[in-house]
This record gives sequence, C-alpha cells and structure tokens, in this order.
Amino acid sequence: MTLRRGTTIQTVVVVLCAACADDQRGSVPAGPVRVDVSPPAGMILVGAGNIARCGTTGAAATAALLDSIPGTVFALGDNAYPDGTPARYQTCYDPSWGRHKARTFPAPGNRDYNASATGDGYFGYFGAAAGDPDKGYYSYDLGAWHVVVLNSNYRHVATGAGSPQEQWLKTDLAAHSGRCTLAMWHNPRFYSTTDTVFYPSTSVEPFWVDLYDAGADLILNAHMRDYERFAPQRPDGTPDSVAGIREIIVGTGGAGLDEPNTFIIPNSEVQISGVYGVLRLTLSDASYAWRFIPVAGATATDSGSAACHHAGSPPPPPPPSPANAPPVAVPGGPYAGVDTIRFDGSRSFDPDSNLPLTFAWTFGDASGGRGARPLHVYRSAGSYTVALTVTDARGATSPVATTTAAIQGRPALPGGTGSCLNQTGPTITLSGVQQSEYQNPALAAGTKIDASTAQFVTGTLYPFHVSGSNLCVHGGQVLGAWEPATPWQFMYTTYGVLVDSGSNVTVENVWIYNYGNGVSFQQNASNWTVRSSYFAYGRDGCVENDFQQSGTVDDVLMDCYDPFASSGGYGVDGSANRFTVRNSLIHALPMDGVYSGSVPGTTGIFEWAGTSPQIALYNNVFRADQNSNELYLAPPADKLVDCANNIMIWLGSGPFPEPLPATFNGKPCFSLMTGQAGLDYWNTAVARWKASHATALPDIAPPVVSLFSPGVVGSTTLAGLVSLTATAADDHGVAAVQFQLDGQAIGPALTIDSPPTKYTLSWDSSTVPNGSYTLTATATDTAGNTTTSVGIAVTISN
Repeated sequence: MTLRRGTTIQTVVVVLCAACADDQRGSVPAGPVRVDVSPPAGMILVGAGNIARCGTTGAAATAALLDSIPGTVFALGDNAYPDGTPARYQTCYDPSWGRHKARTFPAPGNRDYNASATGDGYFGYFGAAAGDPDKGYYSYDLGAWHVVVLNSNYRHVATGAGSPQEQWLKTDLAAHSGRCTLAMWHNPRFYSTTDTVFYPSTSVEPFWVDLYDAGADLILNAHMRDYERFAPQRPDGTPDSVAGIREIIVGTGGAGLDEPNTFIIPNSEVQISGVYGVLRLTLSDASYAWRFIPVAGATATDSGSAACHHAGSPPPPPPPSPANAPPVAVPGGPYAGVDTIRFDGSRSFDPDSNLPLTFAWTFGDASGGRGARPLHVYRSAGSYTVALTVTDARGATSPVATTTAAIQGRPALPGGTGSCLNQTGPTITLSGVQQSEYQNPALAAGTKIDASTAQFVTGTLYPFHVSGSNLCVHGGQVLGAWEPATPWQFMYTTYGVLVDSGSNVTVENVWIYNYGNGVSFQQNASNWTVRSSYFAYGRDGCVENDFQQSGTVDDVLMDCYDPFASSGGYGVDGSANRFTVRNSLIHALPMDGVYSGSVPGTTGIFEWAGTSPQIALYNNVFRADQNSNELYLAPPADKLVDCANNIMIWLGSGPFPEPLPATFNGKPCFSLMTGQAGLDYWNTAVARWKASHATALPDIAPPVVSLFSPGVVGSTTLAGLVSLTATAADDHGVAAVQFQLDGQAIGPALTIDSPPTKYTLSWDSSTVPNGSYTLTATATDTAGNTTTSVGIAVTISN
C-alpha cells in the first residue's frame, strides 16, 4: 500500500499501540532517563493517544506542541473522550488536534467503539484516512520504514491467531521483509500498574508474535494514561537485546492522567506520570531516535536512539508504483426524515490511500453538495434518489453509488401573519426600558397592548399583570436576572406575563427570559392563545395553565424546565378542555433549581394530571437531553386526542424512556431522532425560527452565571486534577465563561457548553499553593455584557 498524502517512502519497522487507562493504572515517578542525542536526519512521526476531553485543556496543550513539529502525526486511539461519538470528535478533538487532521494516521481505541459497535464517530471523522471502516487496520511506508496500524478492539474486530486481521498482518509483513518496521495499535501487551499483580494482554499477543518473527523494531501503545518505555523484549516478555521489540506507551495526549504506577514490571526502563506530552520519532534509513516532549511548563522527558534490526542489509528497492485503483463511494442510508437530512459518506475509502478524497453529491431535487457529511434541507415531501461520487488525490473517480431519502415534509410556519393588533379595540403603547411593573386589572374588552419596543427589567415577581377579555398583548421583552443556582421554590413565584382573568386573550411576539412562569393564565382566563414567542431559560412552567383551560400554543420556541404546566391542584376539572400545540420547538432544558429529584433536572415536557385537558399536537419538534425527574416527556397516552407530524429528539443515553406513539388514527404522530442527526436537526430548526423572528431590540440583559461544582454540588476541598463547572445562560447566547481564583484567571476561557448551559474546566489545583481561596466564574454574552458569579470559598489541599 502506498503512503497517503504523498509522503516519501522509505523503510523501518515500528509498532504503535494506544491504550486508555480505564482502570486508572498509573506509573512510578522513577526519574526520567535523559540521553543527549542529536538524532540523524530522517522522517518525523509524532503523536500520542488518549487525547481530547471537552472542557479540559490537555489536548490544546499537546496540539500546541504539534504546531511546531513537522512530519506525520499519529493518534493512538481514545481520541475523543468519553465515548468517541461524532459530536465528541467535532467539539472536543477537532478544535485542537483537528487542525493536524490532514497529516494524521489514526488507530482506533476502545472508547471509539463505546457509543457505536461500528465506531461511527472515529471512522466518520477520519474518513478514508482510517482505512476500511469494517477493519480499522492498514499500513503505509514512511521513508525507509514500513508502518503498520492495527485494531486492538478484539470485541469488534478479531485479533486472534488465524483471524482475518492477523492473517493480513502476516501477509503485509512478508511483503515488506528486510525493512525497518513500526506498528501501532491501542491496547498494550505490557504495562506497569497500580495493582499488585500483572497479566500481559493476550488479545494482542498474536500481533507481537508476527512482528517479532518479522524483525520489527518498535511498538507504540497508549491506553494507560502515562508514558512508559520498555527495553527490547520477546513476545513472552523476556529480554532480547538483539532481536527484541521496544514498546513505548504514550497515553499522554490530554484526556487525563493516571496515578503513578506502584508495580513496575520487568523490562520497564522509564516511567513518567502526571505529565501531558507527545512522542517524537525520527526515522532514519538504519536507525530511529525518540524523544518525549512535555507540554509547556513541564520538564520530564526521555530520549534515546537505536539501530534498526535490518540496518546491516541495504533496504530493498521500492516496489513499482501500482496502477491507481478507483476509490469506493459509500453514501450510507437509506435515509428518512421530515425535511432535513445529514448525509454521511465518510465510510468511503480508497484502496490505494491516495488522500484526501473529494465528495460530489446530488440530492435528487436538482441540487448538490460537497464534503463527506453534507446537511441538506428538502423543500417538499417525496422519495429522492441520492448519488455520491468520490475522487482520490490522483484523480481516479469512483463509480456512482446511490441511496434513497424518504422525506415526510413539513407544513409552512405561519410567519407572523394575522397579528391580533389588527383586531378592533383601543390601543395602549408601551416602549423603551420599563423599570416599573405594568399592572391593569380592568382593561376594556378588545384592548390591544403594543409593547413591540418595550423591555421590562423590573426585577420583580409580576412585571406585566393584566385582566380583560379579548385582549391582545403584542411584542416586547421581559428580562429576568436571577442566577442559575436560585432555588425552584423561589423561581416558581415569578411570572413574566400574568393574565388574571378574561377569556380569548392572545399573547404574541413576546420574548421572556429567565422567569419561572413565562405566560400564566389564571382561573378566569379561558380559550387563550400564545404564539410567535420565545421563552429563553424558563425556570418553571413556560406556559402555565394550572386552571386547566382550553388554549393554543402556536409557533413558539422554548428552552424551559417545565414547558407546559397544566396540573396546579386547584380543585378544577379541565378534562373536557383541549390544549393544542402546533408549529413549535420545545426543549426540556435541565435546571440547577428543581422541584424534586437530581440536578440538573427537568420536570418533563407535559406536567399533566387526570383532570388536565386533552392534548392535540401538530407539526412540532420536541427535544429532551435526559430523562425527567417526573412525568411526562411524551404526551400522556390517555390525554392525546389528535396528533400529526411531530418529531421527538432524544439526546439522552439509552432508548427514549417513555412510550412514544408513531401513529395516531392512521396518521404519522411522532418520529424519533437521536444522536448527532437529531442535534443537527434541532439546531437547523432553531436557526430557521430565529431568522424568521429576529428582534430589533438591543441586547440589554447580561448573562446569568453561578458555580455548579463546587457550588450546587461537589466538594469545596480541591486536590490534584479537578473539574470545575459553572452554569451560564443568556437570552442571546453566552460567548465565554472564565474561571477565576481570587480574581485571577485560571485556565482558558470556555466557549462550548456540554451539556447545555454547563461550562467545565479541568484544572490542576497543584499549580497554586495550598490554602483558602475564593472561586468565581465570569460569563460574557455575544454583545459583550458580563456577569461574575457569587464566589465560593474553596480550600486547596495537595
């Protein structure tokens, strides 16, 4: 197999193995060996394993080392903690090591199969660079060296003697005999441990046997989250200074570090623990040199050189260039959805590894796209034939491969037409920043309140409180400022818009942020309508209908703890009434202040009881990130009276936790979407909704922020590597969160929340002296407004 990306080919045998320390084994701080070696000129191969974890800085620090080191990069598996999903690769790995993707040769780790038995996140991210996705093993030549990449995940790809992978390895080594050889895979056979006994890994023993018989020189592993170098040895672990293979574990890519090992096994020469870094190899025609390079601020290192086993024999002439075989297009599918599809051709590959591949799609609706994973929105329902063609770096083009996309289609949103301001009746206009409550308990029937340019920042429980029949409440913003740690027992007493009495009230085009109850309709407010409104960071019932009246929610966007509350316990029976939701985007957003259960948590999407109204749902998208502390995430089956064309996006673990009706009276009721496809669909739908409901009002509300851990949960005594988490929210969006200790910034500014509203920093507390400190976090929104959290007293104890 020719080397990908046009790298010059020569020959040497090295074996790389990346292993992740799931069992928290560590390494003994036995003092790094320092050998001053000026390595001969040669090919550079640099990398590590156990690389990226969102909210931590280790991967950024090791990627900064790669920025100044030329050559080829290896990634030894467990690259995107904790489960290697497509989202983890995009949000955790890509911002750091991803900038070296074009020169990276990866090996899969065990975590790369945690969320998918086929390693979809790993193979989808690296594409053809990772080899055949059904195998995950391949080889290439780098200068005078032959490099073999193997898949040690034996539960998914067999590794035993006689397995297809082991037979391929024998054939590959025979085809490159007489050359220096290097091999890489994830799980090591030999490693020191914190246990009292050691058993070498049997699953990769056949690899060792074949490599030893072929005269291989070097094996690299990771899995253990430390650095360890062994003397040359045989597959049984006995030393062999003449023909043995040297194993180096370099699991220090940034995802975490193990405790120092206490049981050092035979032949282990160097152990470095508690330090992130990369291994740089210089591969020359007849030798190799190594150097462990620590991240900035660390000093532990290890270096040396050795002759290649085949140094006495001249390298064989390179084989003639084979004919360029065409790549293979794999379009995935078949696909189905309402209107938006994330196509995935990342399992396409080139048998010659002439990379990168280019992708050309036609979507069957007279449009096309580029890239491995394009997102496409269809404008009408139907069945579409989708075609993919891929072209390799030498110009060979694959045969056209086709799949299908079944599109259900969605009715158009109402688009803000038919405003209640067009009804007959007197008009009251409110404008500008409102620092006092607006209360009017006796409005004339049909009154229109035009608050299009009003922004309420009263800081009170009832900023907008009215009564009257056939009212129109149009526009404006109601903006709260309570920190995320505020208990639910307080937040549920706050109301953005409170309608005390009066039937046929319409509330439209309002923007309510950080209130408990968004819009609340009391006992004498029947047949209400809420439409074209945005509920941001709603802390309790975004539409509260505790007196169980009939009402309609239309064309709203909600991020709420309890989107629909209709079970207030007021001794009323609304079971004959109807609660209708249509054309809306509803997100059950976990909060730190909960009525009951774990934090963060939600109370579900429908807070419903036996006396609550019947439910009709049309053309909505619902999202749940985790199971709720109470029922219901799905509509109660005994309350559902009509249903059509809804989507439930489930981003939690395992299957959706409640029964979800796929059909209702012969009509499609709910489609379930999960994972990255579901998140992509939600984000696209939200972006379209916001674009069609843009506000011209300035962003005057600063973000809210509080410490979650330590704070709401977690110990205030900090030792070693700790995770600090802040909760931050804003009506327009949080741009960054910065942690501070006694007012001084620690770690980088965090720009990604995972899960929603949670910003987590992995921080080494040993970088400051022991003692008492005040921990804070400062949030900045997209307009530059800032808020600093209430401080938490912490004790550093290392």
